[in-house]
Amino acid sequence: MRSDSPAFRFFNTNWDDFNFSTCNRRRRLLASAGHERPSLYGPYNAVFLPDGDGLKKPLGKNDSVLLADSPWSIYAWVKPAEALKLPSLVAGLGDPEDEFSRYLALSAQNLILWMGKDNSLFATVSLAPGKYHFIAATFDGEEFRMYNDGAQVASGKLDLGSSSPVLEIAPPFLPSPNFRHFGGSVAGLTVVRSALSGDDLKQLFQKPEDFSKIEFEEGSKPWPVQTRGQAGYRAPQDPATMPRSKGPFSVPAAKPLPAQEILQADGESQWTLAAGWTMIPAPKVKADGHTISQAGFNARDWMSATVPGTVLTSMVDRGVYPDPDYGLNNLAIPESLNRQDYWYRVEFHAPRTARGCRLTLTFEGINYHADVWLNGQSLGSITGAFIRGSFDVTDVVKPEKANVLAVRVSPPPHPGIPQEQSIKGGPGENGGIMCLDGPTFVATEG
Repeated sequence: MRSDSPAFRFFNTNWDDFNFSTCNRRRRLLASAGHERPSLYGPYNAVFLPDGDGLKKPLGKNDSVLLADSPWSIYAWVKPAEALKLPSLVAGLGDPEDEFSRYLALSAQNLILWMGKDNSLFATVSLAPGKYHFIAATFDGEEFRMYNDGAQVASGKLDLGSSSPVLEIAPPFLPSPNFRHFGGSVAGLTVVRSALSGDDLKQLFQKPEDFSKIEFEEGSKPWPVQTRGQAGYRAPQDPATMPRSKGPFSVPAAKPLPAQEILQADGESQWTLAAGWTMIPAPKVKADGHTISQAGFNARDWMSATVPGTVLTSMVDRGVYPDPDYGLNNLAIPESLNRQDYWYRVEFHAPRTARGCRLTLTFEGINYHADVWLNGQSLGSITGAFIRGSFDVTDVVKPEKANVLAVRVSPPPHPGIPQEQSIKGGPGENGGIMCLDGPTFVATEG
């Protein structure tokens, strides 16, 4: 760069250090005193499109849970994607068209234990869309019971029969035209070979999972991306193969902010924006780049950012999450972080010597896409990790006055699903779908 062409250098704000995994932990079933924990199927976590496909999970062909008079329980956290107008089968045992299949179902105002035509249990409940509800059904060999958000809402006796050996979630083939395919999220779906008590289910309701840390399987499978090599994982890692430790996660600890000048001279007629950066997840901001990149914008709730560094670097430095380089701390970090955009913002005063010069704003690498705004004006965008972006800002920078730079950083289009290395799970596949976005991602997922 010519010495008479001042430049502002923006250091690397990468995403490629994200290698998270969601700790998809099993719920601990609460067994009665003196008894071992009952065997179970699950937990299963999946998200479904309305009128899309469903998932099937095989059961043991001669499993006692399939018999007509054997005790069982089924429970799950359910979040409908939209208001329910027609009954929707959420999950259950057997083919929905079988005479004695057993399904938890929802309608506009009802929780339903559906066991075939004219053989169902109903309870009037409030099931708001966009919110998780804990639903459950049990059978003790004589009586059926249903629960909503930890409280029993119905009980009674129904005709009994054996079920076929399959667990279906949001089945696409419905028992009648009066039903509609379930759309939404199902978390922690579990089937148990015993009748859990009301106290057991109440305790499960009172200790929900952190839903942001759950890796959901796609119930409505997308069209596969064409690749020449390994495409990576299509479903979350089996919880049984996750690494485990007897020690707790480290306690997050905030680091003191270094005392630095925002605009630092970095050679003749060249400066670096080295401090003063703040950051916030984009979904938390309603304003656009034009507004954010102007003086007077309220950014008091934004986090002090570490630049250069990844989004996670800032969160670790501010004490939000523990350092992922120690133990299994990365399991404490939600995988959802690498599936959303982030805003970066900095205010600075341009030096007097910048007046009358041609000014170039240079970015030395943003992963993966960035939209750049300065003083309310859109400068353009950068796409592709580690690509340098340069913008002529001669007519935009205000010498000796307050300037505001705002950058919206977006993740790679194909973040993939990570595999946590463990003795049971092994090292995982190399490659992965992230390599579609660049050869430097060939060994990166998540």
